[in-house]
Amino acid sequence: MSPIGDAFKVRLRMFPALVNCCTIDWFLPWPEDALQSVAEKFLKEVEDLPAREGIVKICVDMQSRAMAMTEKYRLELRRYYYVTPTSYLILIKTFTTMLGKRRKLVNDEIFKFDRGLTQLAKAESLVGTLRQELEKLIPELEVAAKESAEQQKIIEIEKKKVDAQKTIASKEAASAKEQKDAATLIKEDCEKAMN
Repeated sequence: MSPIGDAFKVRLRMFPALVNCCTIDWFLPWPEDALQSVAEKFLKEVEDLPAREGIVKICVDMQSRAMAMTEKYRLELRRYYYVTPTSYLILIKTFTTMLGKRRKLVNDEIFKFDRGLTQLAKAESLVGTLRQELEKLIPELEVAAKESAEQQKIIEIEKKKVDAQKTIASKEAASAKEQKDAATLIKEDCEKAMN
């Protein structure tokens, strides 16, 4: 039970056996050696912690400063705030938990980058093979382009010949039409004369 507030006093008045039949454990502040050994014990379980000694010193310093601040708080405001060994253990547990979460996050990011690099390497090799295939196809395309240009020239020459023949044919058609018209006139004249 926390000795803070009126609730504790009321409970003691209601249940006097709490005072008569109980054992009180007084938690004195831990010395820095004890804080250091506890931090070393719990942080020993954390793998790959290169600055373990520095982190232990920081944990001990934080706990010592928190205890000094509670004393200052008590002197200035006449209120008690208790920094217990449990709060120190919670500090270390929170550090290890947060470290584990951050490591998992960083490892996930590393995995994503590795996967991306693998995909980029595959894409680069694919681009290389496509480039080689295109380099092989360029001479074939140049040959095909030359053949196409030659075919185009042949088609133009043939078109000129066809146009010339078409002109001759249209002249002959015009001449044949004139002859037909003339024959038609002669025929009409002959028919008139026979009637």
